[in-house]
Amino acid sequence: MEGIVVLQFDLTEEGKITNAKVLWSSSTGGDGYKESFSKAALKTLPSWKYRPQKNQKGESIPTKGIVNQVTFLVEGYETTINLGTDFRKILQSTDRAINRKNPKKLEEALTKVNSVLKDEQISDTEKASYFYLKSLLLIALDRDNKEIQQVLLSSKEYYSIPEFIGPKGASFYSLNKTKLLSFSGLILATTYLKQENWVKAEEEYLSALKAADVATIKNARFVRALIQLGIASYNQEKWCYVVSSWERAKSLGKGYNIPFPAELENALDYASDRYKQ
Repeated sequence: MEGIVVLQFDLTEEGKITNAKVLWSSSTGGDGYKESFSKAALKTLPSWKYRPQKNQKGESIPTKGIVNQVTFLVEGYETTINLGTDFRKILQSTDRAINRKNPKKLEEALTKVNSVLKDEQISDTEKASYFYLKSLLLIALDRDNKEIQQVLLSSKEYYSIPEFIGPKGASFYSLNKTKLLSFSGLILATTYLKQENWVKAEEEYLSALKAADVATIKNARFVRALIQLGIASYNQEKWCYVVSSWERAKSLGKGYNIPFPAELENALDYASDRYKQ
């Protein structure tokens, strides 16, 4: 089981956490697990280190209403969407069809997914997830980029609906929706990149990577996403984004043994020079 807990607390002038409480929680295992995750999140607070805010005189002052998200992930399942037995069966058949690269099996899997999408009783998260699966099948079938993009936009229509609005209007999502924000969002960004729509590509890459960062989701595919984000930003001459995304791609790539493309080294040097000017 995995989950997300949103906490709110105050900070004393000494940096001590007080008045901690749970604002909202979500679990892939249902309501029965939310309390366990909430207790575990509150238990982690004493180990957190914060520097108190300073006033104009440089004196430490207390801070009220700090909001932070705690994510509980199962190692090896960081990219897995957990929606129960029915979804898991279709997900497995989709994966098998894609891995076998058998057009007939891919079409059969696509028919199954389309059939489920006709069910008006499924939840927003389920709709977003099935549209995501549909996009993967269309990619495997080598369908038109525009068709894939439209399916991904349908997925976004549902996964971008917040499940909790926190203080100051901050949006929070279940872990399944967060994963969709990351991985469906990355594919959507790539469709814009293929169209050379640099603005939309950059927007979707930034959104997807931010969702992954907030949920502490780690995956090798983020290396390529950071490189592609840099390409989108480079074409807009946004040198800060170029340098930060490509340097981060280099750093992250080391952990996955993925080298930074040699053909982009000169472009990175150029972007660095322009950024310093």
